[in-house]
Amino acid sequence: MTLHRGVVAGLAVLCWLVASPSAAVTLNPGDIIVAHQFLGQAGLVRVDPLTGAQTNIPAGGSLDEPRGIAIDSAGNIIVADQATGGDGAILQIDPTTGTQMVVAMGGTFIDPFGIAIDAAGQIIITDRSPGGGVYRVDPLTGSPTVITTGGLLTTPYGIAIDSLGQLIVADDPAGTVPNPGLGRLIKIDPLTGVQTLIRSGGHPFFVAIDAAGDYIVTDRDDITAPPTTSSVVRIDATTGVQTLITALPDGQAYGVAINSLGQIITPDNWNARLLAIDPVTGTQSVVSSDGFFTTPTGVAIVPGGPEVSPPTVAEPSTLFLLASGLAAVVVTRRDRGDHPRQRRGGRHTLARKVRGRTQGALVSPQRCRGARGCLLGPRGAAPEWYRVRRATTGLCASAPFPVPVILV
Repeated sequence: MTLHRGVVAGLAVLCWLVASPSAAVTLNPGDIIVAHQFLGQAGLVRVDPLTGAQTNIPAGGSLDEPRGIAIDSAGNIIVADQATGGDGAILQIDPTTGTQMVVAMGGTFIDPFGIAIDAAGQIIITDRSPGGGVYRVDPLTGSPTVITTGGLLTTPYGIAIDSLGQLIVADDPAGTVPNPGLGRLIKIDPLTGVQTLIRSGGHPFFVAIDAAGDYIVTDRDDITAPPTTSSVVRIDATTGVQTLITALPDGQAYGVAINSLGQIITPDNWNARLLAIDPVTGTQSVVSSDGFFTTPTGVAIVPGGPEVSPPTVAEPSTLFLLASGLAAVVVTRRDRGDHPRQRRGGRHTLARKVRGRTQGALVSPQRCRGARGCLLGPRGAAPEWYRVRRATTGLCASAPFPVPVILV
């Protein structure tokens, strides 16, 4: 069936294209969705985060140059395609039925790139056409509203939304305008459009927000002066201080997302692979490669799974998953003062370091029954074993790193 397009008063008319139901794909919580495009061949791929197995998601030929992708509350994949129809479009793809819908096309924006979905379900996009802009698109009517244009924006790429609803935009004019100046990370008030500079420098491309509220940014380096070294950096949301997490000297980190373990997930656009990066050590591991991938671009992770509120005081043998994929097991222990940071009579502590040997890598949250200690440290790094007596929610003050404690 042919995809018909139309624009009325500058707004796109909703149009449908039905694909074969036999090609439908069921998404599971934690699945990784990757967009790819090369020489006119574009598509979406589901990646199993445990096995790396790839499944092609039917897109009915509607994709041309997909960039940012997001997943809405109904499980639809929302794609910003910078070339569909000539000026780009926002597409909705239902992976369970194989149905595609053009949400918005043409009119106000002409080069959509980054995409995010706010708390109200509205689609927020960046438009990297000359002058740059950020727009809100109603998913039901396709009606676009200008949030802000110009100002600090020149060539906006990736976008994320923080816990307060503020828009975080990566902008890098290199290679798009004369005398481009520095790239920058910008905060935008979604109601007023007021722009605030977070940090300037580098070549920020896509952005995600970790559990601590800091910004995880892929930096593509200066594409006008090869050879380039792409990298992934952390920018402190409070101070703006930038820290290098890892570098890809022979690759290019493109889109970025954070999984439930705090790992950074990014497609390596130049090497047809999907990477998981430890946010503490910077260690890179390949989740999946080749297969349906050509030049992978945007990435999103299917949300879901049980959410359990932690009690005020944890019970023994409860596994805690800490931000960035760190873990600890609560065990009972009567003696005190084993660790220099231990509070006598306190309610939480790391006790003295004990001898122990790892029983294999921590793959997923699980109960540790009868354990005397558990791995506490970056996944993939050398294990450190501690006795843990009791823990409270909030910040794990006795740990060697201030991270939130989450019960799983």
